[in-house]
This record gives sequence, structure tokens and C-alpha cells, in this order.
Amino acid sequence: MSGRTERVQVKMSPECKAVLKSFAETYGLTLGDALYRCTRLTFHRQANFCDFLEAQMHFNDIRVEGGSDKPCYGFMCNNCKMETACRTRVYDGVVQFKDELKRFVKPDGVEVIQRIQMEAGQACQDFPQKLKQNVVVKTAGITRAPRYGSGLAGLDCSQSQDKSL
Repeated sequence: MSGRTERVQVKMSPECKAVLKSFAETYGLTLGDALYRCTRLTFHRQANFCDFLEAQMHFNDIRVEGGSDKPCYGFMCNNCKMETACRTRVYDGVVQFKDELKRFVKPDGVEVIQRIQMEAGQACQDFPQKLKQNVVVKTAGITRAPRYGSGLAGLDCSQSQDKSL
């Protein structure tokens, strides 16, 4: 890649923009960085399965990212402790969910994450809610989720029994 950047304008509904803004703030990103990150994750994952996208990346001197062939690659990367090591091909395992974000995972998501970990021969992480979903409720005064790493109210990581660390 050249290291240069180019501006892209995107139109979206106000409701979708509000979700994007909340997502970006939660992960400490600008709106543009959040869109770029989602797009990049999609392109790298799809390049493993699509000749067209793989060829487009090759023609533009973009190497398919490490870890993009793993079953957890994609949106889960945003929540993984091992993201950088995985992308640089140093880490061979699968998703290790960040403790401060575990409370947002729905019960079906817990099952999927633990299945991916088990199939990879990796210790399954414990999630504090087990089958109880912790919901973020949108009210008139609140339009975004709390930013992780900033003292999330009600999060007790000491209850996590993550044996893989």
C-alpha cells in the first residue's frame, strides 16, 4: 500500500449514522475509521472465498491479512485480545474476547465463540452472563453505549473464570 489516503463520502439515514457514531465512540474511532475498519475486515475475509476480490487486492498491492481465514475473523476482531498478534501472523489461536466487552455478548454469541474456541482446541472462555443477556437500553438521554476501558459501571471482571490466560 502507498500510505496515502483518499476521502470517500457516504450518505446514510440519520438512524444509521447514530448507530455508526455510537459504534465509533465505543471503540474510540472516528466515523471514517469505523467505516474503513468494517470495510477492510469484509474485504480481507471475502478475499479468502472470492477470486474477484482477491484479484482486486492483488492488483492494488494489498496482501490478504493474517488471520482472515480463521472462523472468528471479522467483527469479532474488534473485541479480541489477540487482534494485533493475529493480524501479524504471530498468534495461531482463535478469538480471545476482551473481558470488558463480554457483558455485551448475547447467549447465542457465547455459544458461537465457545464452539469456535473448542473446535480450535483452545480453552473456552467463561462469560459472566452465561444465559442471561445484559442489554443496552436506548433512552432519550442516552444514544450510545459506554466506551470500553473507561470504568464500565456494573462490570465485575473478577467473576470471570478465564482459565486460558
